[in-house]
Parts: sequence; structure tokens; C-alpha cells
Amino acid sequence: GKSTLLRIAGGVLRPDDGVLRIDETEVQFDSVRSAQEYGIELLSQPPAIFPQLSIVENICVGVEPTTKILGIRLLERAEMRKRAGCFARDFGIDETTLKRPVSFLSQGQQALVGFTRAISKKPKVLALDEPTAALGYRERATVNHLIGLAAAEGVAVLLVTHILKDALDLSNRFAILKEGRVVFLGESRETSEAEIIRYLIA
Repeated sequence: GKSTLLRIAGGVLRPDDGVLRIDETEVQFDSVRSAQEYGIELLSQPPAIFPQLSIVENICVGVEPTTKILGIRLLERAEMRKRAGCFARDFGIDETTLKRPVSFLSQGQQALVGFTRAISKKPKVLALDEPTAALGYRERATVNHLIGLAAAEGVAVLLVTHILKDALDLSNRFAILKEGRVVFLGESRETSEAEIIRYLIA
């Protein structure tokens, strides 16, 4: 149910029942692009990765920096390398490998590429489905830090996670879903992991 909700918000699925509202306005998305036009960016699990493209190209696909010269739109390769360099430094990846195919990276590192691409689109709403599921401790900490920065900049973050500590640390409010139904809504600062566990096993 949790992933299904995010996929509805991201335009991948249409709801069988109920409505989706943004700023009190009812909306319907018939595609991922229509959701993106509202500023909603979905990072699914696993993220969309293009194995034939380089690490740099995967980071920038869909958000390629361009410039116009004599009316012709051209890619800004230097800006692409700059973005990829920031990614490499954030996650401890050798910058000399950025031109290699993305398949050179581990599964966890490929997940980081998808996360970097999603957050670089400057969305109004960032819908994240288990963004740290394939990551080690250090990578998870970095992703959580970047999620916090995005939220501090005014991005609304919808986070699906099974890591209770992350759910409480990264959110203002949270919901517990069981069998597709909301069984509890709470304020993160007023709730403990023990309370969440009680609802999960009830």
C-alpha cells in the first residue's frame, strides 16, 4: 500500500477510489510527466537507471543543462561534470570514474545516482520509496542529510521507509499503514519507536 500511494502521487498509477489534492485542489495525473508538471518527483525502488549511459549522463538525464548558441540549444558539458563532481564528493566516489557506464557502480551507488537526479530537479514534492534500502551506513547517513536539507529549503518530502529511526528523525508527521489502510497518524516529536512498534504488531 505504501509504494502504491507514492506511485499514485507520482503519476505512475491512477487510484481506483478516492482523490488526490494539492493545495486543496483536486488533481488527476495520467502520466509521470503530468505529475512532474505539478512539481512532484518520484524516486521508486529500484530507481530508473540507464545502463548504456555514463554516470554523468545518468545524473543529468531529464535535467540536462543547456545553453543557446546562434539559436541552437547545446548541452553544457562543464555544468554536467560539475553536478556529477558534487555527487562524487558527497558519496566518496572516485571522480575519474564518472565517464564510465553507470553499470560500473555497485547497486547501492546506482541508487545514489537516482536520488541525486531526483533531488537535482528542484521539485516541490519529493516522493521517496525506500531511498536508503540498498545503502550502507555512510551512504544512508549522507542521503538522510540531503533529505533534511531539501526539507529545510521548503521541499515537501513523502518518505516511505521501514527504518523507524529515519521515519521519526526525518519527518514532522508520519502515518502507519497496514494492509493498505492508515492505522495511525502522529507527530514525530511526540512519538517513540516503541509506540510505533505497538501499532505495527497490534
